[in-house]
Amino acid sequence: MRMKAIGIKRQQGAVRQRPWLVAVALAVAVALWLASGQFGDGGSDAQAAVDTAAAAEPALPPLVQVRQSQSREIARAVEVRGYTEPWSAVQLAAETEGRVVEVRAEPGARVEAGQVLLRIDPRAREQVLAQARAQLAQRQAEAQAAQRLHRQGHLSDTQLAQAQAQLAAAESDAKRAKLDYEASFVKSPIDGRLEARPVEVGDYLKVGTVAARVVQLGRLKLVADITEQQRPQVHTGQSVSLRTAAGEELPGEVHFVASTADDQTRTYRLEVAIDNAMGRAAGESVRGDIVVDTVSAHRLPIGLIQFDDEGELGLLTVSDEDMVTRHEVEIVRTEAAEAWFSGLPPSAAVITRGQGFVSAGQRVRTTPAAD
Repeated sequence: MRMKAIGIKRQQGAVRQRPWLVAVALAVAVALWLASGQFGDGGSDAQAAVDTAAAAEPALPPLVQVRQSQSREIARAVEVRGYTEPWSAVQLAAETEGRVVEVRAEPGARVEAGQVLLRIDPRAREQVLAQARAQLAQRQAEAQAAQRLHRQGHLSDTQLAQAQAQLAAAESDAKRAKLDYEASFVKSPIDGRLEARPVEVGDYLKVGTVAARVVQLGRLKLVADITEQQRPQVHTGQSVSLRTAAGEELPGEVHFVASTADDQTRTYRLEVAIDNAMGRAAGESVRGDIVVDTVSAHRLPIGLIQFDDEGELGLLTVSDEDMVTRHEVEIVRTEAAEAWFSGLPPSAAVITRGQGFVSAGQRVRTTPAAD
């Protein structure tokens, strides 16, 4: 035991005397450990084999939802929007000067063509007319006497011509006096409704002062604008299906299409005639469809639209071989959140979900879209 203890002490003393031996031993141990990681038990090779096997396994095609859609024949229409106006509206201005002495119709009243709406003081005109008529009667008698004397040879041609000229002047004065007298009665030129009468008894009117406004409501007209592309498809006589803001349907017919565009908007004025036997008020907001032809189309959610780099509209479908196909489409008509699209086959499996993650020519898996 004593000898063993003496040996251990000698070894400890040797280590304390040679510390570089410890450093060498540690360096050798680290080198052996690194070598075992590169050439050792093959753990890295096993992981590489797993990665290679995973890469070799084929990935599943993406899954999309599809909706089987069948086309239908629908009417292609030009949609127009606008407001109704009276078929005609007439501003009645005073044609003679004077004070209003009588009103015969109140605003809102139904009036007929030729009906007197108000009267301007006619007394001075009555006197002028009476004088003109008396002068005319005198000139007529003088002209007749001149003709008799001329036939008898007692009157020269010049004197006869002078009598005839005086008669013509008297006739002109009488007509003018009659027109001035009749102008004191402001009459409606059309059947309609007295929409406004901004004058009252006692007001003094000058020539050109607006005295009344009459509108014709037996027919209305929808006034709208159509684009340059729509203009060739619209013609007078085409039927128009109209709907009011309240959802009421009205029949109409294209009455007028402008042949020149507006300088500012570059659109064309359109007028649609509407029967108004029910006496509807003008000014309603109305939407209409002018049927131009029929087309085969699919009714689908409008949110399925995709745009290509050129801004063209498109929809994606899946073929029987599970391949994605892109179709350029056109919106024929819109209905709330859906639209009618032309450009698809008569029967098509339209991608309704997942279309943003696939492209034309790609193979996909499909599942039916939820109703």
